[in-house]
Amino acid sequence: MSSIDKLKEAWQSQSCGSLELDLGRMLSEIEFQRKKSLYSDLFVIFTLTCAALFFAVIATQDILVAWPWYIATVSVLFVVVIMSRRLLATQASRGRDASLVQHLDEAVAEAHAEIRRQLGVFWWYILPLALACMVPTFLMYITDPLRGGLMVLIGFELFFATTFLFVYLMIRFVGCRDREAYLKKLLEMRKRIEENDEL
Repeated sequence: MSSIDKLKEAWQSQSCGSLELDLGRMLSEIEFQRKKSLYSDLFVIFTLTCAALFFAVIATQDILVAWPWYIATVSVLFVVVIMSRRLLATQASRGRDASLVQHLDEAVAEAHAEIRRQLGVFWWYILPLALACMVPTFLMYITDPLRGGLMVLIGFELFFATTFLFVYLMIRFVGCRDREAYLKKLLEMRKRIEENDEL
């Protein structure tokens, strides 16, 4: 039985099943948000793992010169470990045979956790990845300045800084705004169920 079927079955077991709520839309929204979060995290983890392998290959080509790329490898793997642990913890904490109210509470908790993660995305995700790209580039220039000019170094550093700043702003403002709107809908649904139970 899929998660959406379990949610429908849980809804039917509630005394508030007669509420004039769009059941299909509500359940589909919860299911969609969970799948979107899962698939996006898996995609990012896969992409970062490939990037870490790429950096490691670069570093092993000429260890005496390209050793700074080991810093990039470690930084990227640091983010991969954090994301993987959070993903596993989220999947393990979900109730398999919970009531609708419990499903809603889980969805609310997940939305709160996602907002907190997006508020701290700079320190735990953006900064390590930015350093993974910017520090090795700078160290490569210091150890072998003849490989590229100063303007090339500045160009690379500005490109990395602009890219990661853009990603941070998108996550921090657009991502948080969407997640807050979703959380507001969940809380409204939860409140209506509680009001119906009091009748």
